[in-house]
Amino acid sequence: MSRQYESMIAAANLENYQYHLVKVSAANKVNRQHSAGGDIFGVLNNKPKADEHATVVVGGVTRCFAGGTIAAGNEITATASATAVAAASGDFIIGQAITAVASGSNFQMLITHAGYKS
Repeated sequence: MSRQYESMIAAANLENYQYHLVKVSAANKVNRQHSAGGDIFGVLNNKPKADEHATVVVGGVTRCFAGGTIAAGNEITATASATAVAAASGDFIIGQAITAVASGSNFQMLITHAGYKS
């Protein structure tokens, strides 16, 4: 599966959030996800400052930053810090982990936008 990108504008300074989870915050703008388990647009692929071009991976395999221990095969959601964790019931599922990872490191994830976990 090829990687799919969307070109957006950073709504805030996101230079420290490469590979973190982002949401649409206004027309053509993204910001880091502030709501644990909430809707997720994709994974930020660059390091934009406010009002700069933000490249967001919205499909395919991408690198992502873990906010907790993740096993390969886990369904993935967001923390309130825009990091990735294993999804629990009621969380929005952005994708599935391809590799295992400890908190604070990057891992490989297939973006699926699978909806809310039951």
